[in-house]
Amino acid sequence: MSQRESMSSSDSAGRPAGDCPLQLVPLGEQEYLAWIDTSLCKSRGGIGPRQCPSWGRSQNGWVSEVVGWKTPGGRLVGAALVLSRSLPRLRERFCYIPDGPNIAWTTPYPDRWLSPLVDHLATNGAFAIRMSPPLRRSLWQARTVQEATRSRTPRKLGDITPDAIDPIGSTVTDYLITQGWTLVIDDTSPHYTIQLPLVNRSIHSLWSNLDRQWKGSIEYAQEAGLESFQGGVIDLSGLRRLMLAAEEHHGLSPDLSFFSLRRLYHGMNAERAGRMRLFLAQYHGKILAAHFLAFIGDQAWYLHGATNSRRSLYPGHALQWQMICHSLTRGASAYHAQRVPGTLDIHAGDNSVLRRNLGLGGHVVEPLGHWQLILNQRLYRAFRLCRSGEYKKLLRADI
Repeated sequence: MSQRESMSSSDSAGRPAGDCPLQLVPLGEQEYLAWIDTSLCKSRGGIGPRQCPSWGRSQNGWVSEVVGWKTPGGRLVGAALVLSRSLPRLRERFCYIPDGPNIAWTTPYPDRWLSPLVDHLATNGAFAIRMSPPLRRSLWQARTVQEATRSRTPRKLGDITPDAIDPIGSTVTDYLITQGWTLVIDDTSPHYTIQLPLVNRSIHSLWSNLDRQWKGSIEYAQEAGLESFQGGVIDLSGLRRLMLAAEEHHGLSPDLSFFSLRRLYHGMNAERAGRMRLFLAQYHGKILAAHFLAFIGDQAWYLHGATNSRRSLYPGHALQWQMICHSLTRGASAYHAQRVPGTLDIHAGDNSVLRRNLGLGGHVVEPLGHWQLILNQRLYRAFRLCRSGEYKKLLRADI
């Protein structure tokens, strides 16, 4: 029996009579955008930037579609943005659901949701389906990690005992394994996120939660005369100059990432005015840093940033603090800082990203990860051979 048949046949096994079947249907963009702001969507944690239609349109070479789960009465109860890319001269496609789908993962019958999804995508030519459920596996308080790293014993986050293990994440993991989904272990994207809860917080309590390095850096930047402010479309040129300098320094091409960000900026603000904001820091009229912040549902997300080589004025610290304060005053329930790798090894080049963001306080979250269902092994191997570089770049994207 194939993976697809196995999932479909289990859809009705042992289900209570009142647990009605769901139909997967294409959604129009306006219906999907309305879904994002519903209380049901928010109660499940909402969606992240990579589930916005504008994010899908900003990815070169990928086609996006929005699908939704509806009850027999026509009520929308779940949704997902699906990206796909075809093999050359073939209709078969690789499907990817970043940070999704937004469904009732707590249900004892996830196949009620995933079976129609797999059937729909397979019928439309999918040879492999990848998703990253918006669930967490483990959680560490920032201070737990900071205290553990003082001994210099742990080399990665996984060496530290978590403060919490999410039972829902464990249950879903077991379910996916039984249904033939496999965890992608060669994923090169940053694996952890820094989250700062903002509910019932004040600017004073958030400031108190910063470590001494963050407080000192922000105070130094202010005393030195660094100015932080919100920009607009006209200030995107300043961002491009920063990205040109930063990326050319590392021997990379800057144009693709800049124009992708510009498309995303215009697209998100077309979906909802003010959804994506540009924050800038300047010193004596020169832009030293530019960061993007997005508001989706009731949560705030750091998307991308670029910083001038003159980091001694700590423009990145100053902007991050301003974005946190802005998120709080706007009523966001949480602030999601950038994705970070899990290495704590002081000799590793990327360990500073995690260590620096620990100073914000909050907690470090290990997501459930990327899960994959391969429907045609031969086509999947061909796809990886043809598109490995572009496909890894998409998974590594900060935005």
